[in-house]
Amino acid sequence: MRKYIFIFLLIFSCYLNALEIEDFTREADLLDMDISPDGKYIASVWNKGIKRFVTIKDLSKNNMPQVAFFGGIVERPSRVNWANNERLLVTLKVPVKINVFEKKMNEDGFNPHDYTMYTRTISVDQYGKNAVVLLGGLNRLKKNQIPPAKRVV
Repeated sequence: MRKYIFIFLLIFSCYLNALEIEDFTREADLLDMDISPDGKYIASVWNKGIKRFVTIKDLSKNNMPQVAFFGGIVERPSRVNWANNERLLVTLKVPVKINVFEKKMNEDGFNPHDYTMYTRTISVDQYGKNAVVLLGGLNRLKKNQIPPAKRVV
């Protein structure tokens, strides 16, 4: 009898916790993270719906305040790596046909992964400011999405 009860409970618990295909196919919330070489800051790339953001937190303070937040839909952060204690390298994915992308992004069923993207790398300070474009162009750095930048390469 115990054997049958155990099998029943096992099957019933599997039914209650059944996973759906969306549990395996949706994009993760936290995409990348890196701690500065001196251990003072942590930079993260977050996925929130169709938007992506970079956050930088100060680990040296008790409450670990967020000192930087930037990103968006068009310029989509994908990776972060500390170049040194004061500079963060941020890899962005940018659509090749930005005008088409921007027209479609407010439509139902919009998926940024349906568009061809190229990679742009920028460098920001530990507060997410003083951006420098290392690879890619300046023409699409939007106000309030990616910090103002100057071109190096």
